Amino acid sequence: MAYTHQSEGTVRRAVATTLFRDFVHGAPGMPDIWPIAALSDDLMALLGVRNRILWLSHQTLGAHLRKHPEIGPDEYALIPMILERGMIWQIRPGRFLVLEPESEMRMAIKAEKSGKWGWVLSLVRSSRLKPPSQAILIR
Repeated sequence: MAYTHQSEGTVRRAVATTLFRDFVHGAPGMPDIWPIAALSDDLMALLGVRNRILWLSHQTLGAHLRKHPEIGPDEYALIPMILERGMIWQIRPGRFLVLEPESEMRMAIKAEKSGKWGWVLSLVRSSRLKPPSQAILIR
């Protein structure tokens, strides 16, 4: 499958393109999914996924942008940095919350039950960076 072995540098460059902005804004002809971050071996193990790429679906993105129009391409381009620097909390099996205090960003991630794919579910800017009480800090 395409994008499964992309390097971190390739994915970081991809989110800095006009094509990525077009994806976020729903331009005609855009793909249904976007490789938003390349996961290290450690992150793959923490999230329980076998695919190095963390994906963003346009369907999820569209729903999220309707609720959070203040989040745009520039914020989504921060996802690799948020993953690198953020605290990762497991909410329940296959569901994670990444809190990155410096940028005040909260990101939710889902790992499919099959363990094959990881997906970004939401991204918001928030000064409330406290995880849910049942969450377990895993990094």
